[in-house]
Amino acid sequence: MLDTVQQYVESNLLKTPFKNGRPGEDWFLNFSKRHKLSLKRAELLEASRAKQHRDPFIVYDFFDKLEIIMRENNLLNKSNCIWNCDETGFNHDSKEFELWLELGK
Repeated sequence: MLDTVQQYVESNLLKTPFKNGRPGEDWFLNFSKRHKLSLKRAELLEASRAKQHRDPFIVYDFFDKLEIIMRENNLLNKSNCIWNCDETGFNHDSKEFELWLELGK
């Protein structure tokens, strides 16, 4: 977070009281309190939710909705506008991730 703020300050040539354009830990703690943020650990997809992706009723419902969206956006004959993305490039070890989220979320 501090790196992101520093990059923002530098790229926008902002004048701040931060040393070298980088806020300190105390700034971040106060920012977190003002915006009611808390640190959370990422969690893996629950097995029960993962099984739903193999349920034919859920899968067919997804594709029915996808067809409606494609028709509404005139994409049925524009396969070059459709991208397939999946999570194979993502790390699944949730112990390595920490997230700053709004308190109570």
